[in-house]
Amino acid sequence: MKFGCCAGIERLPALQRMGFDYIELNLSQLSSLPQEEYMGWRQAIDNSGLYAEAFNCMLPGGCALVGPGRDLGKIRQLLEVGFARAAQLGGKIAVLGSGGARRIPENMDAARAQEQLLEAVDAIGALAQENGLCVALEPLCRKETNVINSVEEACRLARLINRPNVRVLADLYHMYQEGEDAGQVKAADTLLAHVHIANPEGRYYPAPQDTYPYHAFFGALNKIAYNSRVSLEANARSQDCWEQEVGQALAVLRQAGPASA
Repeated sequence: MKFGCCAGIERLPALQRMGFDYIELNLSQLSSLPQEEYMGWRQAIDNSGLYAEAFNCMLPGGCALVGPGRDLGKIRQLLEVGFARAAQLGGKIAVLGSGGARRIPENMDAARAQEQLLEAVDAIGALAQENGLCVALEPLCRKETNVINSVEEACRLARLINRPNVRVLADLYHMYQEGEDAGQVKAADTLLAHVHIANPEGRYYPAPQDTYPYHAFFGALNKIAYNSRVSLEANARSQDCWEQEVGQALAVLRQAGPASA
């Protein structure tokens, strides 16, 4: 199992020092970078040897996947750049969270919304496949969006899309917010392609003093033979102590789950 952290490119040296296996970067930011800045990111990653194997925040909120204002041409144009760059930086996973972009407008016909969502995700999957990327559908809690709110719902959508590179993410924080226990990851089984983790009660970095049983979550992952990437996606209790908190969080994960591979 590999452990990574969602962070900005400026955190790369610190993550390397701490012993992380990869960094998870912001795809929307990557897609819109001027070429000169992108080359700076690429140089930093090449020099560090810590690759960006995963990318989150695929689309900005204004790039609607559903509704009258959506523009699939604009989305394709943005992701053609983003996916190509992600692949060059070592990318394997592109997370489709983007709760604002996928939110279904109020009073929209449910059947039409489902049709548009399937069409958009299928198009994203096709673009990702051209770049050797897997799209991981991320269930988000209802506070952040009104569609794909559970692991089971993400699995249903992935099966309807029926592309080998469109799979599912399990995020401990969002599962907890929606009342899903750790065992719900079994609904994903072989569809599970990526994992996000935080202290589910506060969305902070896991810490030694936490009461949440992280071993139970890793136990559920072990039962479905998941042995891929787990990214910290959390907030620091104090930005002044970010490096200390992240280092402690990595130790917590290594203690709760299998060693890095």
